[in-house]
Amino acid sequence: MKRGMVALLVIGLALILGACNEEYTAHRIPLLEECGGSGNPYAVNDYGKVLLRCWKSGAWIWDWSSDSVIYIGPGGDEGISSVSDLNNSDQVVGRADHGFHNFAMIWEDGVRTDLGDFEGGTPDSKAIAVNKHGHVVGAGHKIPEGETESRQRAALWRKGEIIDLGTLEGYIHSVALDLNDKDHVIGTLIEGNGSGVSTAFLWKKGSMQLLADIVGANDPTRLDARGINNKGQICGKYIGNPFVWNGDELLIIPDLDPEHRGGRFWEINDYGHAVGRTLYGDRLAVGWTETTGLIDLNTLVPEDFEWTLTLARDVSDTGFIICDALHKVTGEVGLFLLVPNFDYKKVGKNL
Repeated sequence: MKRGMVALLVIGLALILGACNEEYTAHRIPLLEECGGSGNPYAVNDYGKVLLRCWKSGAWIWDWSSDSVIYIGPGGDEGISSVSDLNNSDQVVGRADHGFHNFAMIWEDGVRTDLGDFEGGTPDSKAIAVNKHGHVVGAGHKIPEGETESRQRAALWRKGEIIDLGTLEGYIHSVALDLNDKDHVIGTLIEGNGSGVSTAFLWKKGSMQLLADIVGANDPTRLDARGINNKGQICGKYIGNPFVWNGDELLIIPDLDPEHRGGRFWEINDYGHAVGRTLYGDRLAVGWTETTGLIDLNTLVPEDFEWTLTLARDVSDTGFIICDALHKVTGEVGLFLLVPNFDYKKVGKNL
């Protein structure tokens, strides 16, 4: 399941346990020397392995338990132009550079495999998320029947074939952003007439629907879905605030406080813990559960922690969270893996 990458739902666990604000240990994520101090984390799996990339040195996996690196491949021309997700089998998906074009790729055990694109259309595809079966979603390009121009279409790569997830009336382009282990897919539909108008979709069992119709959102054009878990719960942003669809109700998450308003969730794990950030005022990494509501992730690390967590990009089903941070004095940018100091699965089941 994709990860994208934001604060921590798990935050509520500490409060339920009645514990102090040291429920998580923050481990600084190291960057390769060639990166020159810059790089981005994209996903974390259930074993605490973090997927990273920088342009100069390419992509790699950092294993926090052994403080070791698994190198995936170089960046630059003919290298890996982007990575976006990894699963518990250390399969990594992203895009590979092929000169003037990029193609969706999957990497496993040192071997990079290009996934290809639809026949016809502009040769340009991207892989964005991978589930435990190695099924991949993203987008490719094709010329729809009866048309002459290439369109971006949401794609599912499964068992050696590429499946066109289609689009809906009034929308020209589509891109898939996440999937669960049942191959239920969420993504974005785009009008494509220069207006920039878009909305979210849900695809499952061969059928695409407007997510707004399913969840009861009154303004489809302001609904942006980013994560889906194996229970079918979905998270993202609606208008200016984070949302969670719990399967029965669209929950619009109130502001953290008057100084930290709005926000977006990037991922939701199988315990229904969503992570993201606030959008207005000083940005903070936040987490949410139905039990606890929205909580500042910074309250779960020691008080003498010298960094402010500003963005949580992903949360695993074992409670690992990857975050961006700013040093409170120097303003230096840092990357951190938050590791729970308690039995996350046991607590998560009780929420």
